[in-house]
Amino acid sequence: MGGGNGQTSIETILNKQKVDSARNSMYYNAAERIGYIQEGKLEPTSDWEKIVGYAMNKGQPTVVFIDEQGQMQAQLQTEADLSKYNSGQVRALLETMVAVDEMAQKIKANETNQEWLDNLAGAGTDLSLVANYVISPQTTTPNNWEQQGVLYLSNGQPFKISLDAEGKLQVTDQMFDPGLLDLPDSQRGRLMDAIGSITATIQAGTQSEEWELAAANYAAAKTPYYLEMDMNQVSMVPDTYNGDGSVATYRMEQGKIVAKESTAENITPEFLKTPPYTDIGDSTELLKQVAELIKDKKPYFLDIDPTGAVVVKEINAQSLIKYNTPVERKLDALGVGSVLSLFA
Repeated sequence: MGGGNGQTSIETILNKQKVDSARNSMYYNAAERIGYIQEGKLEPTSDWEKIVGYAMNKGQPTVVFIDEQGQMQAQLQTEADLSKYNSGQVRALLETMVAVDEMAQKIKANETNQEWLDNLAGAGTDLSLVANYVISPQTTTPNNWEQQGVLYLSNGQPFKISLDAEGKLQVTDQMFDPGLLDLPDSQRGRLMDAIGSITATIQAGTQSEEWELAAANYAAAKTPYYLEMDMNQVSMVPDTYNGDGSVATYRMEQGKIVAKESTAENITPEFLKTPPYTDIGDSTELLKQVAELIKDKKPYFLDIDPTGAVVVKEINAQSLIKYNTPVERKLDALGVGSVLSLFA
């Protein structure tokens, strides 16, 4: 009987080693595929890969595991089974997940802010290069902004380059710029008169005012420009007129019309020039580490170290194997034979 039990023990050990080897191979393969997804070399196809891809994009912790049918699975850690931890550890993990989620949203907001900045940064130069036949026009662009902008440049007219509510580029005939409504009536009227007349003035070659000469130079170079009322300066404006329509007297009025090139600095709204959140990961070393993984779009999960502290682990083959190492009671509950059948 003793010999039989010994043989059974040996077979159990060998079977467990076989199970572990098969399981580890699956985790190595999963880690490799996750790495390719993170690098943009592989498009997620299976559900678990899509979940990991989503989590990386959103900055959320993910757990990857093999289910009882031997299939690879993934879950957002906020929705995953945490029964391997005691109640105190679960509480610590959940509290950290809340802090991580808040931080991930801040990082995403900063990334969106930067994407919008990047969209504006090269817009004016792009239009000028296309209009001057240096680069080929795009077939289509969001809001048809490039095609419309080149048309405005061809006409030599002022227009505004901006972003729509989704951060996509758009161009607007300056006569219809909503920003005009922010000016006092007198200054708005003067600026709208200038916007409405400058194209004809340039075409006739009758520009004489400083802003008209600047606008003419921009138009000749096919450089995007717009007109602005500089409220830090004053202008002499007609006050009374003679019977023949000539100006009799002038008065001083706040605001001077200027022509400005549509550079990134000039067309970027002030609220975009500073990231909305500058305190990312400042509160703890753990959040700082998580922040770096989120910014790099790397997969990760939260765990408890031997001291009972919450730690972050980047997903790789070793971390997956260690996280998913089953305890003996779970192996016994499933049965060695059943586990082996999963990898047959």
